[in-house]
Amino acid sequence: MLDISNNRNEHFGWLGAIRAAAAARAAAARSGGKGPLKIGEITYKVSSSHDNGRNRHFTPQINSPQGWSAGANNGGQWINMTFRKQFVTNVLTQGRINGAHGQYVKDFDLYYKNSSNRWVRIGRKRAGTNNGIVKTPVNKLTHEIQLNIKSWSRHITMRAGVEFGKAGAGVKHPNMNLFPNGKKLRLKTWRNNYVRMRSNGRHVQQGGAGSEEIFQVKRLPQFGANCIALYGRFKRYLRAHSNKKTIDQSL
Repeated sequence: MLDISNNRNEHFGWLGAIRAAAAARAAAARSGGKGPLKIGEITYKVSSSHDNGRNRHFTPQINSPQGWSAGANNGGQWINMTFRKQFVTNVLTQGRINGAHGQYVKDFDLYYKNSSNRWVRIGRKRAGTNNGIVKTPVNKLTHEIQLNIKSWSRHITMRAGVEFGKAGAGVKHPNMNLFPNGKKLRLKTWRNNYVRMRSNGRHVQQGGAGSEEIFQVKRLPQFGANCIALYGRFKRYLRAHSNKKTIDQSL
């Protein structure tokens, strides 16, 4: 792991900036142009880099002096960013600095790692083409983002980053107004059976004898604008069972 985020000269004016930039170039070259390369909160890895990352070809961060230039122009190129788990509001992209040589990424497929550590595709997105920063909404709690390159101009070159924010950020769906804190609900399955507590007082089932369980809504803005939890008696939350097939209530 190469870490240039704590260069002691980075806050000492223009001289510190020059030294930090030189350290970044040296670290990128030592990594073979693929990483991992830590810059600030973000650790970068890429599929390949032109000239093995020398001569600024592996400077992938936003507002860098050039950008990440892939070692080949094909559909197998990607840039990966990891960081501590937190809420990501946007992915940021730019083209090569000043749009030099007309080199930039046009489209990429955007992925994030979910709570099960599995890749989830958000969709095909447009990238920045020069120094202007294009913000692509993510609004997910995650620790890893990847951009799989799909089309480009002249040569695959880009600068990328992520924007962190409060987990409550995001667009609230209008139907969320139907679920205020404390609202009471009874749940039915697709078989038109109410969800009930089992005799063990912990697990739930659909149908059967006894009264249907009454759940209450708890809004969870820390996980997103459209997230809620449901809890029943003894304030036990409805959750997935460890077998990943059935549902029970928390202890």
